[in-house]
Amino acid sequence: MSALDLGVTQEELRKLVVERAADKLLEELDDVGGLGDGIDKRVKDAITAHIDPIIQKIGFDTVAPRVEALIEGLTFQKTSAYGEPKAPAQTWRELLIERAEGWLAEPVDNDGKSKSESRGYSSEFRQRSTRIAYLVDKHLQFHIDAAMKAALLDANKKLAQGILDAVRLGLNTAAAGIKIEVKSTR
Repeated sequence: MSALDLGVTQEELRKLVVERAADKLLEELDDVGGLGDGIDKRVKDAITAHIDPIIQKIGFDTVAPRVEALIEGLTFQKTSAYGEPKAPAQTWRELLIERAEGWLAEPVDNDGKSKSESRGYSSEFRQRSTRIAYLVDKHLQFHIDAAMKAALLDANKKLAQGILDAVRLGLNTAAAGIKIEVKSTR
């Protein structure tokens, strides 16, 4: 009986035998002392080391340019409820810039929240400034606070050192002025 009588080609039979032999070897090595996992990991690492650069090259050379072209080619049209154009079509980049400008120029309260974001007990929204002004203020406040903390820490160190030096000087002066006499009463 040949491999063809079983409905399997010689190449398929060879592949099945090699796979079974490899599985059997890994099982035996694993039974001996856990070596199968190490070999399995090394084989996977070797394959990954060879395949990852190829995948990255395909991604950078083929996929990334196509995705970039698709995104750059997208246009968005604002329409009415009936589907009629309300404004000229915009590219992806133009839409992002418009949205970013709108977000940065949006009025915010003292906590940096817009009217739709602030849901406190009071239904009245109190505008403090725009979001960009709020963010700039927060950024400056952070850096000023950090600089003040560093300056205070430095001043405290110098003040503590000055007090320590003054106490030492006072103790040395007092110690120099003290005379100790030992008298025997015999």
